Amino acid sequence: MTIFNPDSSLLRSNVRMTNQVSFHNITLTPSQTINIGIYSASMTCLDGTLNGDDTFFYQITPSGDTNILGLMIILIVIFYFITFVSAYFENEWLTLLGGMSLMILGLYTLNNGLDIFRNFATHAFAFFTLGLGFYFSITAGLKIINDNLN
Repeated sequence: MTIFNPDSSLLRSNVRMTNQVSFHNITLTPSQTINIGIYSASMTCLDGTLNGDDTFFYQITPSGDTNILGLMIILIVIFYFITFVSAYFENEWLTLLGGMSLMILGLYTLNNGLDIFRNFATHAFAFFTLGLGFYFSITAGLKIINDNLN
């Protein structure tokens, strides 16, 4: 098997795969799959009477998932909407919930990016979302505590 990185540089050349009875396997280390993108692989099989070759592609994403950008946009809109509307109408409990949701969204985005993207822009968005969620959570939490003490 020969595998190429997303930038078309050679990753593994003519590597023998291990026979797992019903399939053949090649294991890549995490350092070999650090680049996000579409890899191409060419395989040639010479197994006695059965011979063949194939070329295929596989994609590596930060989260392991693809085509979730629409879901992420919906979650972003809902969480920001809940937080800002509840803060505007001074509903502290809902603001606290919205702020915590923003912090969870920020942590998820920081670790996994947005769909197939994980770069400076997604990190900046994640830190902004984390900070905003932290601010609204602390502010709403302190307001709840002060209201209950008085």
